Amino acid sequence: MCSSNFTSLKSVDEGSNGQEENEEQTPPSESEEDSEMSSEEDEQNPDELMREAETRDSTSVYKELIGRARSALNSNQFDASFSWYCVALDSCQIPSSSSSSTSVAPADDEVEDEFSTVTSCFGKLLCHDDRTDHALQCLRKALSLFPNNTRLNLECGKLLLSNFDDKEGAFKLIWKCCTLNDSGTSEPEEVTELRREAVDLIRNNFIDQWFFRMLNDKRRNLTYKLAIKQVFDKSNGASDKVVFDLGSGTGLLAAYCVLAGFKNIVACEKSQLMGAMSREVLNQFQSGELNISVVCGLAEQLCVNSESLPHSQIDMIVTEIFDCAFFGEHVLPIMHKTLNSLLSQQSKTIEEIDCVPRRAVVYAVPIESDIVRRSFYFRNDILDEVKLPFVCFGRKDSATYENVMLSSNSSSYKLLSRAVEIFEIDFKKLADSNYLEEFEKPKKLSFQIENNGYFDAIMVYFDLLLSEDFQITTNPSDDQCCKCWGQAIFPASVNSRIIRSNESLEFVVEVDNLTDLSIRTIEFGNFISTNNEIIWTEDSSFISCLNNSVCYFHYLDHILKNKFDQCNENQDNAVLVVLSEPSLVPVYLILSSSVSKVIIYLKGFHQSTLKDFSKFVSFVREKKNVSNDCLKVVESFNGVESLSYRLAYFDLVSRSGKLNQDVLQTYVDLKTILKSSDFIPRKLNVYCRVIESEELLGNNELLKDLHVCGVQMKPYLEMFRKSLFQNIDLQFVSHKYISAAFEKAESFDLSYLNSFDDLTLKYKAKNVKYEDGLSPILLLSYGIQFSSAEKDELQTHDDHLDFKLCGVVLAENSTNYTSQKLENFTFCMNGGMFELISSI
Repeated sequence: MCSSNFTSLKSVDEGSNGQEENEEQTPPSESEEDSEMSSEEDEQNPDELMREAETRDSTSVYKELIGRARSALNSNQFDASFSWYCVALDSCQIPSSSSSSTSVAPADDEVEDEFSTVTSCFGKLLCHDDRTDHALQCLRKALSLFPNNTRLNLECGKLLLSNFDDKEGAFKLIWKCCTLNDSGTSEPEEVTELRREAVDLIRNNFIDQWFFRMLNDKRRNLTYKLAIKQVFDKSNGASDKVVFDLGSGTGLLAAYCVLAGFKNIVACEKSQLMGAMSREVLNQFQSGELNISVVCGLAEQLCVNSESLPHSQIDMIVTEIFDCAFFGEHVLPIMHKTLNSLLSQQSKTIEEIDCVPRRAVVYAVPIESDIVRRSFYFRNDILDEVKLPFVCFGRKDSATYENVMLSSNSSSYKLLSRAVEIFEIDFKKLADSNYLEEFEKPKKLSFQIENNGYFDAIMVYFDLLLSEDFQITTNPSDDQCCKCWGQAIFPASVNSRIIRSNESLEFVVEVDNLTDLSIRTIEFGNFISTNNEIIWTEDSSFISCLNNSVCYFHYLDHILKNKFDQCNENQDNAVLVVLSEPSLVPVYLILSSSVSKVIIYLKGFHQSTLKDFSKFVSFVREKKNVSNDCLKVVESFNGVESLSYRLAYFDLVSRSGKLNQDVLQTYVDLKTILKSSDFIPRKLNVYCRVIESEELLGNNELLKDLHVCGVQMKPYLEMFRKSLFQNIDLQFVSHKYISAAFEKAESFDLSYLNSFDDLTLKYKAKNVKYEDGLSPILLLSYGIQFSSAEKDELQTHDDHLDFKLCGVVLAENSTNYTSQKLENFTFCMNGGMFELISSI
């Protein structure tokens, strides 16, 4: 058993040594200088040792193997150490020759701790070498040996979350870390810290912001509750009817069914995580006369009169599986399959089943919007700065939409015509395949313009008729608008244009695959001049990142002049540019007369963004006759080391407001290699300001049970409350400043930065005016200082720039925040954001 386990791990371990200079090994054999054993013992391989274990005392074999594992660990040979530990721990289960029972050599806490540390280090090395599949295999092997080890559960959960997009699997492991010590017994501080990390991961990764927006949307929740109650009353109080909650989520609509008077409820939820939450919430209503069940799975696969669906028929379906464009959460195909599955198994007809909602109407209207223009269209005035021929950037699939919360700021858009109905959906008719096919047929859409302005986008919203008297809408112009969904925005494909009253716009609309609403222009030539050079992009943030990068040009001009003006024209004035998102900076540099070569080192680009950026670089080379060597993109550290540079530029702050942690780490790594280079920026300053914002808090936690109208949910959601914010755009968030203007809280001289541990922040707010009792939020902005002179500083909170901000909740419970003075706070760096260590 043991030798076969080692053989299966051998392919994982080869070539992943913990040392910088890695020589090929056959783990777990060791070099003479590292081994503390005799030469005779060195010649033994694991197979021989395991065969010998049948004649020797297994405890002595176990100790010998552990000794080899520790020897490898002391030499930082994590691959060999991991393999020896696995063999040793498996040897505990070798049958003894003198007894029919298993002779167990116990793995004590010290061995478990050593093994979990080795596995964590080895896994990180494998991930660094892009061998994530092997890292996962090792972690799962380790968990089979120590299933309740906090570190191993956490590391495996993090790997599933970051590299395999397996949220369900990650949640189970990370949640286990949070609950392994429910007894409250004392434990090492290191383990406590791991649990805190697990709690933070739960808070910040497993519940999306729209989820909390929905629960805090009291208008939406109350209208659903009243509609369900009206349907119950119309049925003459037939409490024995069976209600099916399709896509239950937290179980809120199922809870409203209980409160209305229904006694038989089935809550169906695909997600294991949300299903568990539904079960917790609905348990508060369980009693002898109620029959409430929660089913995790696909609704169309359920069978009536089964353990999962213990009823012979369904009398009513309630659902809320809609996105901002109505169709995006697959409501049409899911309702179609569910209705047909249930109807085929029961005697009831579709006319006898109630649906909440009954009907929906989807509308579209052209709008003028500065936020759309700024975010989705390339600013042509930048082109003169970078000396490029006229070029446009267009979203490759211009028929797709973006979710924008226009309802939060009515002044951010202007209607150019009256809204036009594009689809009407009768939920009962969704059982009919012929009815469903109508949505996939292209449909002509025409608008008659009534107001002069820029045509920037098509806005889509919808109305839901829940019952006879109750309706909700996502129309931002309506005072009764439900804000949790936002609106679907279809930006014009390449650029906005002036449009005048009495003009008309024509489009084609359809629902691709019954899930993706698309709107395409008919007269495409009206929107694109034939003289434009167009680069099509797949990443929706690509254009806004390029627009934002122009703010650096002024500072670069100044630096290039000081650095290169005295240089010999024949000198190799090479510049290294390290980026984690699209930027015009390298193009600007290569087109400057004093720069001879630009190497672009990309860190953390998504594949679609990388493809778009490479197209852009190729376009510049072609149009400006720049050779590949003079403007080159590299994706590995090896492509950087071998060159010398007069200047190294690092894009430290992302548009989301976070620090680009990969770029910052590269800054630290390259300092020791590129010693003759000037690094910019030179300093990173942190600015802070305190605000109160119920809307912002409502995107990250359930503020009050009052908002969910009679259902106790806050205790079940505390674990998922987020404490870190990013992408804060204050023009779209209702807020109030409660401290003075942005104050400099900290300044980091990057030339002395050696690790992320150096980025700690202490802050004490001054002149804070506290009134409302909401948890205060600290906004974080950065000053990017390009030279030692303070005048060469770009501040990301400048209103003229398009940087978003980050935020930290300073008090988890607002009742702890009663004074008008905020005391000292300490923050550390976590994932590019400053995380609060000490709070009120």
